[in-house]
Amino acid sequence: MFWLRYFAALLIGSAAVYFCAQPLWNWLHREKPVDEFFAQEDPSEEEMEEAPAYSPALRPGASIGGLHKINVNAKAPHKVAERATQPAAPAIAEAGADEAASAAASGADPEAVEEEAPPRMSVETIPQSQERIIRWSVLSLDSAGFSKEGKRYPSKAPGGTLAEIEKLTFTNKGEEMALCRLWSGDRWVGPVLVPTAAMVMFEGTREEIPAEAVEGLMEYCKINAALASRKAALEREAVDENPYAARVRDLAAETKSLAAKAEELKRERDEATGARRAEIADRLREMEVEATRVNRETREQVEFYNSWKKAHPPKVVDYTKDTVWRDLEAKLRAAAPLIECFVLDDIPSEELPDE
Repeated sequence: MFWLRYFAALLIGSAAVYFCAQPLWNWLHREKPVDEFFAQEDPSEEEMEEAPAYSPALRPGASIGGLHKINVNAKAPHKVAERATQPAAPAIAEAGADEAASAAASGADPEAVEEEAPPRMSVETIPQSQERIIRWSVLSLDSAGFSKEGKRYPSKAPGGTLAEIEKLTFTNKGEEMALCRLWSGDRWVGPVLVPTAAMVMFEGTREEIPAEAVEGLMEYCKINAALASRKAALEREAVDENPYAARVRDLAAETKSLAAKAEELKRERDEATGARRAEIADRLREMEVEATRVNRETREQVEFYNSWKKAHPPKVVDYTKDTVWRDLEAKLRAAAPLIECFVLDDIPSEELPDE
C-alpha cells in the first residue's frame, strides 16, 4: 500500500512539473503590452516636440546619453548619497574605534572584524529580458518610443527606465535607434525602438553589476529627466508670453495630424477597390483643401508671432529663481555619489555652468 501511494504521488508530481513548469516560467517572464506601458500620462504634444537634447544640469551641448564604461575598481554605491547627508554620531564613532582597537590588540585584522555580505547582482532583482542582449541601458531623459514599423507611441518612456538592447539600427535621417525592451517596474515591455541619444548604454549584460549600482543610476537619470522637463516648461512659459505662440503651436499640431491621417488613408486607398476606393479618394481631396487652409493660416500667424517677438525681445530665463528647479538640481547633486562606479564624463561639477 505504501509503495502504491509513493508511486502515485511521484507520478502526479512529475506530471505537475512537466505541464506547469513552462506556463509558470512564461508567467513570471511575461511582458506588458507596449501600448499599455506608453499609455501613461504624458506632457503635451508640444512639449514632446520641443524637449531639450540635453539635461540643464550638464554642460551645454553635452549629454550623458551614449555608450559609456564601468569603473571596475569603484565600489558599489551602498546608499552613499544617504550616508553623505548623515554624519556619524560621536558614540557610534567611538564604539567603532574601540572595536578596532580590541581587534588590533588580539592580532586580528581590523578590516576583517565585520565581513560585508556579497552584493546582490542586478539580475537577481530584475531578470534579464531575453537571451540575446548586446547592451544594457538606462534612459537619461524622457524618450519617445516607436514600434518596429516606425509608428510613434502617443506618450514617452520616463527617464530612469532600465532597458536591454538586442539590436542597433538607424533611421532614414541617420539617427541611431535601439531595439530594446523596457522595464516597467514588474514586467518587461517591448520590443520597442528608442533613440540612443536618450540612453546611457553599457556593453554586455548586468550579470556582474551590483543591484544598488543599477538602481542608483536609474534614480539619478530619473531626477535628470525631471530637471530637463522642468527646464523645458520654464522656457515654454517664456515663449507663451507671445500672444500668438499658442495658436502657432495648435496649427503645427493640426498640420502634423492631417499629414498622419492622409498617409493612413493613402495606404487604405491602395488596398481598397470599387466604391470604397472612390470614397477614400474623395476624403483625401477634402483633406487637401483643409491642409491648404491650415497652411495659409499658419503662415499668417507665424508672421504675427515674429513681429510681436521683434518688438518684445524674450527675457532670459533664470532657472535659479524657480523653487522646483532648485529642488531638483539639489537632488541631482545628492544622487551623484550613486553613480561613481560608472564612467560618465559629463556628470555636473560643483558649480553649474552658465546656460
